[in-house]
Amino acid sequence: MSLRRSGPWRSWLSRKKPGVVGRLSVTDRVVVAMDGSTRACTVALLAPPADARRAGKGWDHDRWEVRGRRSDVGSEGGARGLLHFVDELLRELGAVPQDITGVVVGTGPGTFTGVRLAVATARALALAVDCPVLGVSTLSALAAQAACETWSREGAVGGRLDRLVCFVDAKRGQVFYAVYEAVRPQQVATGSEQADDTKHPGRSATTRTWQLAGGYGVCAREELAEVATVGAPRGVLVGEDDGSPVLLPPGWTRLPCPVSAEHLVIGQGLLAEPGDGLTGHRALAWLTEVVLGSGGAWSHGPGCPGSPESVQPIYVRPPDADVHITKMRDPWA
Repeated sequence: MSLRRSGPWRSWLSRKKPGVVGRLSVTDRVVVAMDGSTRACTVALLAPPADARRAGKGWDHDRWEVRGRRSDVGSEGGARGLLHFVDELLRELGAVPQDITGVVVGTGPGTFTGVRLAVATARALALAVDCPVLGVSTLSALAAQAACETWSREGAVGGRLDRLVCFVDAKRGQVFYAVYEAVRPQQVATGSEQADDTKHPGRSATTRTWQLAGGYGVCAREELAEVATVGAPRGVLVGEDDGSPVLLPPGWTRLPCPVSAEHLVIGQGLLAEPGDGLTGHRALAWLTEVVLGSGGAWSHGPGCPGSPESVQPIYVRPPDADVHITKMRDPWA
């Protein structure tokens, strides 16, 4: 049965705009960003600035404006509250669900249940309002936030940063992590060709970009500092502060921060990830063009960029349930 015709969704989608004028920009377009992969259940509503359409392709893709945010850390409801937060924020803006023109969701890695709930919620929302949905790594959101703040951290370490290492809790005494290396714009590989600043107007020639080195990893929490700092004189360790001590060598500093949904969009223009998929600056540019209507209609076909089927959770290790089942089948393995 279509989500548009089911009872709860139909009543929500049919809500009319209030008589008061909300705080939406003149473009009247809003993107929902959400993440439930960690202890922080977070939602943000973002909109392009009012002059974005006039500036066209020359505007800075990272100039998205946050129109509202909600975050709940450590509650029992977890990611189940995402849609409730979306509704609250829309009402505050004087907006309705039909004003949503894009959804961006954190796809992990993180807690198995939280990642799946967030992805399912984002897919359903995109289907209900008929808009594109993109999946962005939760670790990428942390990297984007750190990349936006590197200038304030370089004074603490006494020089330019070489590396960002982002991590989230993986339970079992482990963490999921990603390593981003600082590179000059001309060194950033974007698939089969080198990065060209004329193709990415959100970057200037002096802007540093952060390249994902390898894929996502998992390690014991006590090994994180060693894994993160090897081969890099200066860097930042980025992740939620859970109170556990982390001994870092000189030249390294820690940026304690929970995942913020707005950085699934803001700051992504400073990131470069391997391949040709919609990640990092490519995701931001595509989303901007679709929302502003300058990139042509997005395809509704299954598996096409922007389709719900294209958004998949990121799993770095087997789920706990698989481990338990394996042990039950062969306790002595």
